[in-house]
Amino acid sequence: MPHCAPEEASADAWGEWEERAAIREFDGGMSRAEAEAVTAADLGSSPSGPKREAS
Repeated sequence: MPHCAPEEASADAWGEWEERAAIREFDGGMSRAEAEAVTAADLGSSPSGPKREAS
């Protein structure tokens, strides 16, 4: 991985975490809570980053 500023690395980690959870939710048919739990098991708990709005 190329060197980058910590905030950029955090944004990348957050983006990867969110993408994996979203794929599990929409393509895998999981609830958001299930998708986040499986993603957390794979990648660790969600990285600090932007919080999504509750819908």
